[in-house]
Amino acid sequence: MERKPYLRVQWFLEEPDNYQPEFVDEFLDIQLVFPEFPPEIYELSIRIFSDNLFLQGVSSRYLGGKGPRRINFQVPVFSYNRESPLYIFVYRNSYPIWFGKIDDVYYHFTRVDLEELDPSSEKWFFAAYMMKCSAWDEFCQKNFNRSVLLKLVRLLHRRYLQTDSERFLAVSGKKEEARYFAEKILGAYLNDDSYYSAPIAELSIDDLISGEIRWKQVAAKLEKSMPKVILIAFPEPFYRLDKLQAIKRQINRLRNFFPGIHTTFIFYGHPDFQLFLQECCSEGKVLFAEEACIDLNDQSNEEFTWD
Repeated sequence: MERKPYLRVQWFLEEPDNYQPEFVDEFLDIQLVFPEFPPEIYELSIRIFSDNLFLQGVSSRYLGGKGPRRINFQVPVFSYNRESPLYIFVYRNSYPIWFGKIDDVYYHFTRVDLEELDPSSEKWFFAAYMMKCSAWDEFCQKNFNRSVLLKLVRLLHRRYLQTDSERFLAVSGKKEEARYFAEKILGAYLNDDSYYSAPIAELSIDDLISGEIRWKQVAAKLEKSMPKVILIAFPEPFYRLDKLQAIKRQINRLRNFFPGIHTTFIFYGHPDFQLFLQECCSEGKVLFAEEACIDLNDQSNEEFTWD
């Protein structure tokens, strides 16, 4: 029978003397147990998240390539609802390797089995990339519904796996919230790239259809700046029929416009704007895939769990 590493987890009965920051509520005593200490491990770290994927605690050990079978961690926990499960990621040499989940923590050790992470999985993607980016910090500062969390993780994970990702995304909700999410979270993540990044460009459909700015001028500026992300504001949920043809014309231009490498257009606005666009502008071709739309007002609370 294959022997795998596992965790032993309990609450500390007493706070460690060497670590008492004011913002820490409690400490977890975690033991990482190996059948045999694996070769070429120079650093091990543990990151603990709530079921909302908010970071709860971090601890690291530097081992220099050798160590005992049992590695002890004292993990400060910042704020934890004891009625919710905890997700535990174990990193080896800064890469996420194992995952465990514990539903209840006691004042005696509880065994937590570890699953080796598949690099194509949502869990690995979150631990390796998503939780480390500035856009995730922005997300955690807002109290978005759990269904929004689910949509965001799955959307970005799918884009990570695909080479031909959706070029058109939609964010709907209250005006300021939709703009914040489109720019600071979704746009910032897509623009965060080690190969190249460019300032996020922003347009309003009202400016494009009013004739106040000319498409040729807009296209020339965008082709010069080569943005990875272009925000398209839809200030109104509906538009009069006399504006319909002008909107269709602009949408068709955007469909065939490629100003940069893998440029993504993020439309944002009133909760009903994307329905209006789908009904009047698709002309047999869906503008937004269902999984590419994030509704910030979604109250479905679809369950998000990792086993």
